Amino acid sequence: MEGFNPYELLGIDEDAAFEEVTAVRDRLLQAAADDPVELERIEAAYDAILRDRLRARIEGKIAVPDRIRYAERSLNDLLGEPTTDFQPLPSPSWLANFWERPRWGDVLTTVLVYSGLGVVGYLVPANISLSLSLGLIAGFYLLHRKANRFGRTLLWLAVALAVGIGMGYSLTQVGGALQVNLLLAILFCLWLVTTFCR
Repeated sequence: MEGFNPYELLGIDEDAAFEEVTAVRDRLLQAAADDPVELERIEAAYDAILRDRLRARIEGKIAVPDRIRYAERSLNDLLGEPTTDFQPLPSPSWLANFWERPRWGDVLTTVLVYSGLGVVGYLVPANISLSLSLGLIAGFYLLHRKANRFGRTLLWLAVALAVGIGMGYSLTQVGGALQVNLLLAILFCLWLVTTFCR
């Protein structure tokens, strides 16, 4: 692309702050929403600016403030040095998208809901299907409220249901009524999924 100047295309100076570049790109994308060719040109210019700035940063031409480069150092300055040599391993980034550490209020809510449904199903075997239905509805509500993703919510419920069915059949081999074992195992898996997954 001979003569392609991404800064001219976006109408900004070469020393413009990154926030300004992003704001200009967003404004231009909104203005050109109906023109796919112009949208592609704007995105190409923005990508070229990002590559140019990354290259300059790697080559040391852009100074990175110490508060960004050494963020962990400033955190240790605020909190003091760790008192123990044990450093927990960070969880993988892909796991952070599926798992979360619940708040105590959420744990208590899910424990009360699923234990209540389990007690009703256990004490009144005629209500097992009602308890299971209410458990699935509660699971859908609690999961969808957390992540607001319909497909992921259905997938987690299907996983909980499949694992619960497997656990219920396994418990029946040890002893107990099949329907009650299935109900309790499914409710337990629903509790795990709605409490710890997103």
